[in-house]
Formats: sequence, structure tokens, C-alpha cells
Amino acid sequence: MPYCAIYGCTNHNQNSTVKFYTFPKDKALCQKWKHLCYREDHINVRTATICSVHFSSDSFDTPLKYKLLNYRPKNLRDLKKDAIPSLHLPRPQRKECKSSRENRMERKEQRGLLKNILIESNLKSTFQNSEPSSTHSDEDNESRQDLSLTPINSRAEDGQMIVLMTSVNEEITSLKEENRQLKTANDILVQTNQELKYENQSLRSELENLKTYISTEVNNKIHESLSRIFTPGQITSLLSQQQPKKILWKNDDIASAISLRSISSKCYRYLRIKLHYPLPAPSTLRKWIARIEFSPGILHNVLTIMKNKSNKADNFRKIVALSFDEMSLSKLMDFDTKKEMVIGPHNNVQVVFVRAINANWKQPIFYNFDEAMKRDVLFDIINSVERAGFHVISITSDMGPGNRALWRELNISPSNCSFSNPFDDKRPIFVFADAPHLLKLARNHFVTKGFTFDDKVASKDCLLEMLDQAAKHDLKVPFKLTESQIFVSDKQRVKTAAQLFSHANAKALEYYGQRNLLDKNSTSWEPTAEVLLKFNNWFDVFNSSIPHTSQIEKNGYGLNMIQQNQIINEMLCLMERLQVRGSKASQQFFSNLKKIEEPKRKEPKNKKKKKRENDMESEEDVISDW
Repeated sequence: MPYCAIYGCTNHNQNSTVKFYTFPKDKALCQKWKHLCYREDHINVRTATICSVHFSSDSFDTPLKYKLLNYRPKNLRDLKKDAIPSLHLPRPQRKECKSSRENRMERKEQRGLLKNILIESNLKSTFQNSEPSSTHSDEDNESRQDLSLTPINSRAEDGQMIVLMTSVNEEITSLKEENRQLKTANDILVQTNQELKYENQSLRSELENLKTYISTEVNNKIHESLSRIFTPGQITSLLSQQQPKKILWKNDDIASAISLRSISSKCYRYLRIKLHYPLPAPSTLRKWIARIEFSPGILHNVLTIMKNKSNKADNFRKIVALSFDEMSLSKLMDFDTKKEMVIGPHNNVQVVFVRAINANWKQPIFYNFDEAMKRDVLFDIINSVERAGFHVISITSDMGPGNRALWRELNISPSNCSFSNPFDDKRPIFVFADAPHLLKLARNHFVTKGFTFDDKVASKDCLLEMLDQAAKHDLKVPFKLTESQIFVSDKQRVKTAAQLFSHANAKALEYYGQRNLLDKNSTSWEPTAEVLLKFNNWFDVFNSSIPHTSQIEKNGYGLNMIQQNQIINEMLCLMERLQVRGSKASQQFFSNLKKIEEPKRKEPKNKKKKKRENDMESEEDVISDW
């Protein structure tokens, strides 16, 4: 509780009419304030205060508006910089100073009193020890005593003074020696105390350093352990002794929270409310998302965040690949309340992702409605990603019409699979077709028409016959094969295509074929099993996402280079010989038509000539179509 530091003043902060002022920072002025307090004890100028009762009205600073109005309020708040307490101060206690002459007279009197006391004590002891030698009359004794009193007293006084001075000198000498010894011991103790203080100070500093080191190491270990699960903001919230009223969530914390809530809002509420996980409130997520600009085109805000993240990563983890594709939309209209504009209807949206090659993350960086990917747009995206600190080495897309047009603009062909990086001409960017999309196209051709290579036919007929044979037995050898994989309703699903071109189906077909369990089309099971097995191995190599697995084909490309390259070369040889069955069927159909002879009829010459010309034109059309 603040109180006034001036001696004798009892004001404290419970008196609402009195204000308290701290000591000034100026050392000279602060010393004057301390002197005017008239206190013998120590005053802590950092916390001590003086009440407004001790300051005159001239000590307060009057605002300019009051001066202009010639008005002086009673309760002014601000003191002047040079203000000094001058009212209701205690009177200084004057000490009576004696003169030097009075001191000398006092010491002289004290010595005289001490001398008389010593003489009286010595005389009493002398007369008590002496005995009378004769029995003279009283008068003779008195006369003798009067005659001899003076010399005896003087001699006794001198002897006693000598003895007294000797004893005093000896005592002084002994006291001096004792004082010298005590001073020496005191010096030794002071030096020992100083050394102990230095040692104590060094031990304290060492203890503080150890506490800081241990605290730092413990925090690092805790952060290292918790960082595998929680974000930095969540770790700070968990380690705080008291639950903070407001947590400053960072972008990483909110981004991970949005990812979790996008998976399941119920799970997010359960973790946050029931299990008390440190997660941002839904209102915080909405406010954070509302501040981000997601207009169509390149998402520069996202690239800015990625640039900040790339500063902490090494070059090995900055190698990325771009993948883009078109997504179909529901052709609905919507209203953007933030921009106050109508969006839609749109047929599709072009989305571009950037994905790390040597890390496990991906991020959308571009989207636009009803726009095919063009060369200029692609170069702008690549330049933006390169400026963010990443290195683009490849692009991946499907074989749609728009993407094939882009490949033609970039001069991509079977003999040329790369183009120069627009940001750095010395670095090439390689072009890849989307492996799942190629697998879906192969599946669609296989189930609708079939394949032919080396005068062999690979079709779905033997697979259907294998299903019929498997239905007759309790043990189903083709346990992965279903009719939904052959009679496809949703041709955009990759899962059914991967299940059809599987190793299990190929081996099951070999099992039935080698044991002559297929009555019809018994000669087509070998090429069909070969096609299924090679497509399966090729897709495992191109779709590998795990570095190490039990199967060689599914390992990361480069770990088993010989086997993986052998699989790719076998697939290349197959694709060079492979043809869709429909083209050859039209050729056989045309050759059979030519064998049929038309009945002869007599017609005019001009009609025969026109008919011959028409037949030749139709034949050229068929050949051109084929």
C-alpha cells in the first residue's frame, strides 16, 4: 500500500483526496527529495512516494487551456520537472555541539575525580594495615600526626600513581596487542569472507547456467517429441502453466487444424471440447480463411507462404513436379458474399498442383473455370513456383484433347519428352502422361474391343468364361475378378481398372488355361494373361509411392533399376506390337465385301460410267476411314 515517505506523515492511498508522486529519476533532484524526508533509515527511491500535501500550488504544471482562461483548479495532477516538497515538512533535530574548551574542562574534571578516588582508596588501605608503637598522650599523637601527614601523603600518592601508571600502561600494551591480533584475525576473516563471496557468486552463476541449460535441453526434448504430433502453437499451449486467455495461432497451426476439420467436423469438436486438445476455435478458422484471397488464377498468397517455408528447407527437398487436370462441375450458380458477385455456371475447372518429389506434401497453386491449359499459362505458373524458391523438373497430365494440344505447342513427341525451363534455360522439364489415365484408357479398349498382337487376340471373353467355370466350384480361384470390372458402369474410376489388370487375375487365367478348363476361346488365354501381367507390372513401377516394399515392382524407381527397366522395356515392346482389335476387324470386313459378286444387269452406258465413279469414291472413303 503506497504511503508518504516524509517523516511523520501518515497519508496513504486510502485517502482519495491525496495523490502520490514517485521520486524523480534525476539523481541531484532525487537526493534533495531524500534530504527533505528527514529520515535516518534507508529510502528505496524506486518504490517510495511523497503525497501531494507537501507540494505548493506553484509546484504543479497548469495546462495551457486553464492558463488562457485564467483558471486554476484545486486538484492538479502533473508536477513540474523541478518540483520540490516544501510544505508540512518536519523540523530538523538540532544537536547541541559543545566547544573544544568545554570538552577539555570536562575531561580535566573527570581526571581530577578519578585521582581523588584513587588517593582515598589507597590511604584507607594504608591506615588499616598500620599499628600504634607507643602509648603517648592524645595531644602528643595529634601533634606528631599533624607534623608527618603531609610528607607521608605525598610519598604515598607518588608511589600509587607510579604503580597505577605502570599497570595502566601494561593494560594498554596488552589491549593494543589484543587489538592488533583481532585486526589481523578480522582481516583474515574479511579476506576469507570475500573469497567465499566470490566462490558463492561463481557457484550461483554456474547454477543459473546449469538451470538454463537443463531447461533448454528439456524444452528441446519435449518440443522434439511433441512436434511429431502437435504444431508449435499447440506445444506452447500444452507447456504453459496456466491456460492463456488468448493464443496467437500461427499459419501452420491453423492450416493443420483446417486439414483436420475438413476430414471430420465431429471429430474436431470431440478432440477440442471433450479431450481438450489445443485446437483453434471454428470462428478463428473462418476468420483466417476469410482473409485469404482465392480468386481464380495463380494463388500468390499460397506461394508466399510456400516461399517462407522454402527458406528453411534444403535444395534436395525443393525439387517439385506440377500436375494439372480438369474437373467437371455441377453447372450451378453461386453468390460470393465477400466480393458481392455471382459465380457460375461453369462446365469444368482447371486445377494445378505442385508436389514434392523428396517430401510428402502437395499444394494447389492455380485454378480457373472453363480454361484449357495453354503454353503461356503454364510458363507463368512455372515462373511463379521458381520465384518461390522451388525447382520444377516435370509436369504430368492426362491425354485429353486440350493437353495433347499443349504437348504439340511444346514440341513433345515420342522422341522428345522435355522442354526448356522458362525460368532457367539450362534446366529441362520432362513431360509425363498420367499413368492412371493411361490404365483407364487401356481398360476401356480391352473390355469394348480387345487387343491384337503377333496374330494373337487378347479379349474379355476368356475372363467371362473363367468366371462361369469358377461359379461351378466352391473354391474360387479368380477371387479378385468380378463382373463389375468387365462391365464397367463408371469408366472414370481407376480402382476397377487396376483390379482388372492384376497379377492375381493373370495367374488365375494361367491356372485355368494350363489345365484345359476353358472350353471356348482356349487359344486366347495366353495373350490375355500376358497383357494383364505386363500392364500390372508396368502400373506398379509407374505408380510407386513407397520407397521399400516386399515387391520389387512397387519399390521406388531406382532402387531395383535392372528389374524395373526390364519391365518398362517389355511394356514398350508390347505397345509397339499392340493394336486395338476394331481396326483389324474393319479391314477383314472390307476384304470380305470385295469377294461378294453383284448380279449383272443391263444399264445405259452413262449410268454404268456414273456407277463406276461412285463405287470408286465409296471405296476411297472406306480406305481413308480405315
